[in-house]
Amino acid sequence: MNTRQTTAPEREASFHSSSGISAPDRVANKRAHDIPDGYRSTKRSKPTYSAEDYTIGCICALDIESVALRSFLDEEHESLQEAASEDHNSYILGRMGRHNVVIAVLPGECGTASASGVAKDMLHTFTHLKVGFMVGIGGGAPTKDRDIRLGDVVVSYPESGHGGVYQYDFGKHIQDEDFIATGFLDKPPELLRAAVAALRSDYMINGHDLYKSIEDILEKNKRLRKSFNRPPRSSDNLFMSNFVHDNSNKHQKQTCAEICIGDGATILERNERTEDDDNPAVHYGLIASANQVMRDATFRDTLARKKNVLCFEMEAAGLMNHFPCLVIRGIADYADTHKNDQWHGYAAMTAAAFTKDIILRLIPNKVASEKRIVEVLSGIEELAKAYSEEMILQEQQRVLKWLTEIDFSSQQNSLNKQRQPETAEWFLEIKPFKDWLSIKGKVLFCPGIPGAGKTFITSRAIQHLQTTFSLESKVATAYIYCNYREVDSQSLDDLLMALLKQFTDQCRPFPESVKAVYSQHAKSKSRPLLKSITTMLHSVISSLTRAFIVVDGLDECQLENQTREKFIDTLFSVQKVSQANLLVTSRFNTHIEKRFKDHTPIVIKATDEDVGLYLDAHILHSLQFVSNVQDLGQRIKEKIQNASNGMFLLAKLHLNSLKGLVNVRQVKDALRHITSGETALEAAYEKTMHLVEGQQEHYRDIALQALAWIAFSDERIGLQELQYALGIEVGMASLDMDNLASTDLILSACAGLITIQPRGPSKDYDAVMLAHKTTHDFLKRTSGRWFKQPGLLIFRKCSTYLSFDVFSDGPCETKELYEARLAAHPFYHYAVREWSSQSQKVSRTIRSDECLLKKLLLSDPHIASYAQAKKAHSPRSFRRPRIGMSTGLHLAVRFGWDDLIPYLIHLIHYRRDSWDEDGLTALHLAIDRSHVEIVRLLLSMPEVDCNALNSSGDSPLTYAIMRSREKVFKIMVSSPKVQINGVGIHESNIFVRTAFTSELLSTNVSQSGTGPKLDIQSAQKRTVIPAREGDSSRIPESEDAANITNKSSHAEVQLYDLCVRPKIGKSSIGRLPLQMAIVYGDKHALELLLKRPEIDLHRCAPTIITIAINIGPADLVLFLLSNLKEYLNLGAEYLLGVIELSAGAGHVTVVERLLHIYHELAPPEDGADGTTLQKTSWNSVSVIELLSSVNMENLNDRDSFGQTRSLAAAKTGRKANFFILLAMGAYLSIDDNLGNGIDWYMSSRDKAVPSRSLWSYCVRINRVSEPVQLLESRDGY
Repeated sequence: MNTRQTTAPEREASFHSSSGISAPDRVANKRAHDIPDGYRSTKRSKPTYSAEDYTIGCICALDIESVALRSFLDEEHESLQEAASEDHNSYILGRMGRHNVVIAVLPGECGTASASGVAKDMLHTFTHLKVGFMVGIGGGAPTKDRDIRLGDVVVSYPESGHGGVYQYDFGKHIQDEDFIATGFLDKPPELLRAAVAALRSDYMINGHDLYKSIEDILEKNKRLRKSFNRPPRSSDNLFMSNFVHDNSNKHQKQTCAEICIGDGATILERNERTEDDDNPAVHYGLIASANQVMRDATFRDTLARKKNVLCFEMEAAGLMNHFPCLVIRGIADYADTHKNDQWHGYAAMTAAAFTKDIILRLIPNKVASEKRIVEVLSGIEELAKAYSEEMILQEQQRVLKWLTEIDFSSQQNSLNKQRQPETAEWFLEIKPFKDWLSIKGKVLFCPGIPGAGKTFITSRAIQHLQTTFSLESKVATAYIYCNYREVDSQSLDDLLMALLKQFTDQCRPFPESVKAVYSQHAKSKSRPLLKSITTMLHSVISSLTRAFIVVDGLDECQLENQTREKFIDTLFSVQKVSQANLLVTSRFNTHIEKRFKDHTPIVIKATDEDVGLYLDAHILHSLQFVSNVQDLGQRIKEKIQNASNGMFLLAKLHLNSLKGLVNVRQVKDALRHITSGETALEAAYEKTMHLVEGQQEHYRDIALQALAWIAFSDERIGLQELQYALGIEVGMASLDMDNLASTDLILSACAGLITIQPRGPSKDYDAVMLAHKTTHDFLKRTSGRWFKQPGLLIFRKCSTYLSFDVFSDGPCETKELYEARLAAHPFYHYAVREWSSQSQKVSRTIRSDECLLKKLLLSDPHIASYAQAKKAHSPRSFRRPRIGMSTGLHLAVRFGWDDLIPYLIHLIHYRRDSWDEDGLTALHLAIDRSHVEIVRLLLSMPEVDCNALNSSGDSPLTYAIMRSREKVFKIMVSSPKVQINGVGIHESNIFVRTAFTSELLSTNVSQSGTGPKLDIQSAQKRTVIPAREGDSSRIPESEDAANITNKSSHAEVQLYDLCVRPKIGKSSIGRLPLQMAIVYGDKHALELLLKRPEIDLHRCAPTIITIAINIGPADLVLFLLSNLKEYLNLGAEYLLGVIELSAGAGHVTVVERLLHIYHELAPPEDGADGTTLQKTSWNSVSVIELLSSVNMENLNDRDSFGQTRSLAAAKTGRKANFFILLAMGAYLSIDDNLGNGIDWYMSSRDKAVPSRSLWSYCVRINRVSEPVQLLESRDGY
């Protein structure tokens, strides 16, 4: 601790002497003369003041806190004679320094709401309070950077955008995102913030006397020592965050120190504080408040790390907007499970001591000049209201963004700007449009030829709707611009979500139905199903008085997955149910016209007037000298008007073809060559491309490259991305920023064939598109005339960019670093996506000679960076541990580059069986992609391990079965390199791991001289799979009999490999090919596998049957029984076991089949009519007793309780009995003597019986009181 400078009393005395008699003293003298004689006491009484005389208010939550603060009063006052009727508080009144102070105590309940109520009541009585304090104890949040200890003081101070208090239980948690606070909390008053800053500076220079001040108080009042003295240092223990206090009953009477300290291994070591350290220390910053006690060290550390929280408490958040105050907390514990009451008193004292130091800092006249708290509150409430409204708006924006990020408003605004003023007005004036506008539920279908201006007509109609109904809160317009290039973002769900988002955004109040679906899906980051989207759309539109839906370019809506057809269906459904108005434009399309045959079409074409308006505005811009030549402009206009054939696009192309002409003669010659008719558009494109080719070399190259990227790339390219694409020099190691062409130059060089479509807040996000779909069609159709292998150009440039030295560091470790990479290299994400797309198209000849590609594939860091970018869109991609890392071999396999695979395997032999990010080897990947020839190639190469496992422990052969790759499987199963008994990586060397209920199977383990042996038995002790001599391989050498038996008792039995002995390590088990063929019911794969010589069917046929019963479908069990019957000992003993297993698994059809065989081998004994059991109970009947005593005549007999055998099976949960009886035709609708049936026992007990749905079905169909045979397999219900 620093050298003591002055004591608090000394500073206080000096403070007082500097200003003479204090304000409280002067008021006290005045008040003494005003007290009536009858009220004056002969004893020395406490001073009496009115409520208006108190300017500082303090609130304490606990008695121990108020006692500590009270002890620091320099003088106590008499209680008030009167208080406001609304005030239910009790108070301690007194003086600190020159200020009258009122202390209120919470009514025995902590929490933000309680604190708020106390503050409001206080202000009803003490209307002249100017500043406030919340004083008490809290839980510290120490970190490695902030050494917070018990007894320290934490003072609320604005930080990190918060006012000093952070309410961490008022907001929302969204999975994979930080907690979002949705409340507003005010800052402490400026006067108090200034006082804290000054006192903080004083403490830093001179130190403080908090400890001395506390000692002085305890010396004056020794009664306080017991509860308020400083505990020993040894009781201040900070436990590791993951170490939780044991609250079990056996420790209830022990202290935390007795239970948890032990050898101290769970306590974090901290250095002792020295003389140079303040003790207690004072910390300034954020205090976290909530309605619950913080007893979670992990959450504590999270908030301390992310929000810089210093302390936790329960009252301050309830005060900040109702009682602007400074929060001061003494640290009494560490907000964990290790409760420590020893420090409560001393922590309250340190908080009180600091509070007095602050109050002594306050100059009375400055306090007097402050606004009263009651006056400040109105402004705070308005601010809080505005904040609350802002938070609601932000929440609504989150919902809208969750619906979809597709936003057509940028395109609409751009079209409004591009559209020539006063054009398209004719459409608004025609009667069909006016009728559509005025009549609810009408449909307007507007087809037109390409380039007729349909999109501009659409934009004008939308603008008109928005203007007309701008003041109507219950009228909304939603619109969609279909685009043939937007395949990825214009699926059916996307289109409907775009409509839903627009309608939702315009609805007031915000639709609860949409918020409910958002709440349901947002946490898990899932998406609603199509039915849910349609339901929301109907609901939202139904809440409006009028709804308008406008769709432009329906012919460009994608056909894949019947998107266009289903979209039209949904539009008509919404229009019919919700009476929405629908306007649709499209090119002439027979199918679309049939769908709208019930609605009179309005054909759209460019009018001469509109074309003339466009030409008037652009002729002089294109040919400046025209204004100097009489009538030349008019001749140009008339010629182009006549040749445009109702096509704006054609008029634009004709006018563009005149650009660059320098005299009248050239213009007249060009006008003579302008064509009209059906071939006019094709001719205009031809002429434009010749103009492009005739430019100066650099302009021509830029234009042709730009057109190639836009027309032949698979990914839509942005304006900035196009600049980078054109600036890449193939084979270089970096991008020369001086090689980027300006956007204006690119647009000019392309001679009007490209256009910009806004799609974001800045031009960098704008998309570059061809001027029209007909432009795209023309360039595709005539590509060979203008471009030389455009796909190869794109591929090589992307390969170059991905190989840049700047990406040689490999993948980024965090999402933040990855986003920084994208910001610094804006072409990277596009290059990754486009290279992936083009890679599948590059020809074999080009690949083999492509040194650039080989260089990229051999660079692990570059390939890993690429693989990360491919998956970066996944929200879990940066949190999930990396399973593996792609190599060039993985990519060669993925894209089918079989000619490069030997080259790569030779050079990266040490990584040839490594995993990619999905945990797949190259062979697994080839199987997954069904690359048959690559699988053959890999199997033929000695360097490749054809049995290497993937990260899930599946061999390639098993994986082929799991992925249903039949052609690949045939190739692999015929290869001698592929092991049929290859196993996985999970536990032990067993054939299959299958779960059964413990009542059906048990495991018997015996020890012999040859090692442990295993019998798999049914619950009735009949051996299903017998142990054999020499079968020690079935139990891992590392496990003894006790361990195996213990595992079995947990309802999980391991069936060991009787076929072959695996040749890999002890900790290896997995999904064998034979097992997976059974799981997937692949009969063809089974036939091939069972022919392999490694499988001894004489020994393993029982195992295969048992596996099939428990993990395969019923028809496969019957298939195997039929095909393996010559290898099975179908005696009565074996059949009983298999019947029991099949019945327990619910395979009714299998049980019925086996019952016939069993009764042929062991028919029921003579006289077995059930009479011997008639007076007893069926509840304990075993399978053997059941089968030996039941026939069709006594199947539905009752026992002495009125139970049939099937009812008893339901009551006791005997699955095997139930399904055997079911297969034999038992009644299921009979009640017992108590009137209870199968349905009652099913609903009242949770036995190990078939699924509830099956029981319900059985009971339901038996209400007709007829015998039923439910011949359905386990997988059938």
